[in-house]
Amino acid sequence: THLQMKIKFLTVITSLLAAAFMITSCLDNDNEEIEYSPNSSITAFAIKNIETKYLSEVNGKDTTLTATVVGKDYPFAIDQLQRTIWNVDSLPVGTDISKVVVEITADTPWLVIAAEDKDTVWTSTDSLNFENPVKFKVVAENGTYGPAYTAKINVHQQVPDSLQWSHIGNGFNTSIEVQKAVTLDDKLYVFTQQGSKVALTTTDINSGKSWTELQTLNLPDYADYSSVMVWGSNLYILAGEELYRSANGTEWSKVNTDAKFSRLIANVYSDNNKKLYAINAENHFMESGDGITWKVNEEVPANFPQSHLSYAAYPLMTNTSIDYLAVMGDNSIPTDTATIVWAKLTTENTWGDYPIMENESKYCPKLANISMIYYNELLYAFGGPGKSYGKDIPAFSKFYVSKDQGVSWTPVSQYLFFPEEFTDLYNQAKGNYSFVVDKNNFLWIIWSKSGQVWRGRINKMGFLKKD
Repeated sequence: THLQMKIKFLTVITSLLAAAFMITSCLDNDNEEIEYSPNSSITAFAIKNIETKYLSEVNGKDTTLTATVVGKDYPFAIDQLQRTIWNVDSLPVGTDISKVVVEITADTPWLVIAAEDKDTVWTSTDSLNFENPVKFKVVAENGTYGPAYTAKINVHQQVPDSLQWSHIGNGFNTSIEVQKAVTLDDKLYVFTQQGSKVALTTTDINSGKSWTELQTLNLPDYADYSSVMVWGSNLYILAGEELYRSANGTEWSKVNTDAKFSRLIANVYSDNNKKLYAINAENHFMESGDGITWKVNEEVPANFPQSHLSYAAYPLMTNTSIDYLAVMGDNSIPTDTATIVWAKLTTENTWGDYPIMENESKYCPKLANISMIYYNELLYAFGGPGKSYGKDIPAFSKFYVSKDQGVSWTPVSQYLFFPEEFTDLYNQAKGNYSFVVDKNNFLWIIWSKSGQVWRGRINKMGFLKKD
């Protein structure tokens, strides 16, 4: 068997070392005796990439996905006094550590896996079960076995579908009231209004604790901070009826276009489609592939959302060459109780809404300062206080989810919840907050007045998915 071969190989190593000692003892007295080192330390330890298969709902169906943990992203520490080895940052929740290949650097290339019954020779191609700690011994050059090292692989233990929140800190500028957050590359940008000027503060998405000093931007007076969006590698904002662009958030230039703008509403920047969508000064929808030349489409309906717009854009599961766009915003009609999603495909010129059908119960409630994100391959909505079926909904008390691209909505009843503090933080901020989902799948919520910054992520979203 494979185990017997390892034991035989171990015997061979021991025999060779013993033979070397015998040869040394038989040498003539004129020859200097060679001393073999007793050193038996492990000096480096690493894991190879780990692939884990798990079930997830994709487009309404349970689908097997593969998650890859990149070994080099999780360095291991070694305590030479206690002879313990462990990874400082735990592997993502759900990682399968029953078959792990490790890389070990030691004083000699001869190592054994120590067990109560028998030791077995370790080789660099071994797939080991780390569901329990594994012990390693180094065979020194003089043939002695060093004390055992105990290697443990730490894995986060939370439920894979659970949303875990962290309070990053209170470092956000407490003088900021109204705000809009976007993310580009490794930076998180928050824009605000300071008198007649738009101002900016930024932080690194890997930290979120330290924010730059609030900086007034070189934009015309009363530029619309709330219109900021990222398209491709640039930031865009409206000032009056003009469009401005920036690569870094601090230096802005006017886009050379004849179009006159009322609102920016959405954009898509995928492998197959790159389009920016807006409403012009004559209240017509328009779209552009470069921000300069614009195609004017139909007139904007009266019930299209007017403020606090959020949007989502993603490829269709059935045809990835086509992207789906959805827009949500504040519902200004006093008698309505629902928030409507407007949507279109990149192959269409017309935006359409999903009206609430008579006796339809699966709708998104009309929430103050409502926001929508595309996350975990689903649409989610949340926001300030509202009403549902005649009952009051406290601010940030629930997520609402749509599994059919915004047509119907239901409250989320398990795994995805907001921290209890959010209702009070919303009230303290008088409804002023901003949100963004970064490239690492973290959802950020930034609160005015208190200066509190939070971020959360569904545990399994820490995985890198593969097709």
